[in-house]
Amino acid sequence: MLKFMPADARAQLDAVANALTGVLGERLEGLYLHGSAAMGCFGPLSDIDLVGVSRGGMDEAAQRALADALLGLQCAPRELEISVLNCERIRPWVHPAPYEFHFSGAHVARFKAMLASERFDAGGAGDPDLAAHISVCRARGIALIGPDARDMFEPVPRADYLDSVLGDFDWLRNEEVPAVYAALNACRTLRLMREEGVYSKLECGLWALAQPELPGKGYVARALKAYGMGDELARDAGLDALIGYVARELGRA
Repeated sequence: MLKFMPADARAQLDAVANALTGVLGERLEGLYLHGSAAMGCFGPLSDIDLVGVSRGGMDEAAQRALADALLGLQCAPRELEISVLNCERIRPWVHPAPYEFHFSGAHVARFKAMLASERFDAGGAGDPDLAAHISVCRARGIALIGPDARDMFEPVPRADYLDSVLGDFDWLRNEEVPAVYAALNACRTLRLMREEGVYSKLECGLWALAQPELPGKGYVARALKAYGMGDELARDAGLDALIGYVARELGRA
């Protein structure tokens, strides 16, 4: 099932699953792989994206234990992003969905500081990104622990999914966002506004090349090649033209 992932990334994934099981024990209801790893386009620089589900919340001791484990696994070799949700707080579905714990590469410094302090809290009242993550889990995710994602998560309304996607598009216009990610996610945003479905960045980059009116297709082609090779690109006028076009199509110029 995960043969397309390099052995070191699979070992890292197993270690994360073991860490979460060790912290939550029988309260771990499920663990789901989403993102590029679940959609068959895991590239040389792809993250490992996960959603865990617990029965009940996570107290501070559990959060500290999981944070300590994940810090040891981060970038070994891949960046990790994981959210842990309380099944009792996401049924019925609510957007933005609350979470008990969230960790990514952007949180490393904050987590280290919190572990050294008297108070640790990695939960939150609502994360709009979870609408997209759970949509991917339900449509194309891989259940590593627990039942099929369609049995774990209630359907996410399309309006909530698109709100999550649009929020990501607004963020990727920031010049600090890696250009390959920005280009391919702009393509995905445009496709999702025009078509129903759940698609990978790779699929939407290829789709974009077939859209006759789309500017910046040369940049998209270079971004697709860089994605497959694990390279990065500099931002240039081609990316600006692409993002500008998508923004106008979305009424967000």
